[in-house]
Amino acid sequence: MTVHPSRRFLYVTNGSGNAHGTATNVAANSISVYQLDPVTGAISGPTDTKPVNGNPISVVVHHTGKFVYVVNE
Repeated sequence: MTVHPSRRFLYVTNGSGNAHGTATNVAANSISVYQLDPVTGAISGPTDTKPVNGNPISVVVHHTGKFVYVVNE
């Protein structure tokens, strides 16, 4: 998982579903976006989930915040 440079969003990879700690009610092989409260740090969501090809294992956000890169296994 990684945080957007604005500190307003959290990106989480959701693997194949075989790993311990896999989130429930979130599609396997996807990446989810959660909202972060800038004052309290509270997390809500996911606000969006998109499928990716393969088993995502890592995510990073470009320093401009315009691009999200996902590494698949």
